[in-house]
Amino acid sequence: MGYVLGPIIAMVVLSLTLGWLERRCGAEKPRLRSRKTDVGYWLAQAWVFGPATKVLLWIALVPAAIAVSVVRGRPIDQVAQGHGPFLALPVWAQFLLTLLVADLVGYGAHRAFHHAALWRAHAIHHSSEHLDWLSAARNHPLNELVPRLLQAWAVLAMGAPVDVLAWATPLFALHGLLLHAQVPWDFGPLRYVIASPKFHRWHHSNEPEARDKNFAGIFAFIDLLFGTFYLPKDKQPTRFGIDDRMPDGLLAQLRWPFAPQRPPLR
Repeated sequence: MGYVLGPIIAMVVLSLTLGWLERRCGAEKPRLRSRKTDVGYWLAQAWVFGPATKVLLWIALVPAAIAVSVVRGRPIDQVAQGHGPFLALPVWAQFLLTLLVADLVGYGAHRAFHHAALWRAHAIHHSSEHLDWLSAARNHPLNELVPRLLQAWAVLAMGAPVDVLAWATPLFALHGLLLHAQVPWDFGPLRYVIASPKFHRWHHSNEPEARDKNFAGIFAFIDLLFGTFYLPKDKQPTRFGIDDRMPDGLLAQLRWPFAPQRPPLR
C-alpha cells in the first residue's frame, strides 16, 4: 500500500511546501497539459523507473565490486563496507568526499548528455517551458540510469561504504527538487559554492548566453573550475525549453529520442 500511496503523499506534501514557496515568490501557474506530463513522470519514476534503475544498478555494481575485490585483495562482501584510506576519514569527511566525487562524475556525465546522440534523451528534461519543482521529475530513464551508474562505480572504487552512498542519494534528489523550484534564490555569498535555484534555472534557460552552463548538481564551484559558471546578479532567466518541438505526454516523450529522421536539435 505504501508503495502506491507513498509517491502521491510525497507529491502532495511537496506541493504544499515548495508550491507555497513558489507562490510567495510570485511564480506563474504552469499549463495544465505540461503539469499532467510532469505528474506522469513523477509517478512513473516512483513506481517503474526508480525501482528498475535500482535493480540495474545493483546488477551493474557486481562486476565493479569483483574488480575492486581483486585489486584490493579483499573478499567481495567486505568491499561494500568500504576499503582503503577512505575508511580512515571521519564520517563527516567521508560523506562530504562522497558528495564531491559523485558531483564531479555527475558534472562530466551531464556535460556529455548535452552533446551528440545523448542530448536526445536529455532534451526531454530541458523541454519544460514552465520550470518548477515538479518538472525535476521529467527525466528519460536513460538520462537517469547512466549518470547514477557512473557515480556508483566511482564511489565504490574510491572506497566508500554503500551506506554512505545510500545517505548521499536522497540528498541529491531533494536538492534537485529545490534547484528546479520557481524561486529567485542565489544563496548570496554561497552562490559560488552551492548550486542554487537561480543557478540551475539559468542552466535550463533557452537564452543564448546561458547555453551549456551550470552543470553541477550540488557544488557550483565545479562549474567555476571548468569555466561553465554563469550567474548574473541582476538578471533572472525568463525563457525555457528547447529549440525543437517536444510532444506532450509521458509515452510520446519516452519514444521521442528514438524517433527516426528527426532533425538535429543543436
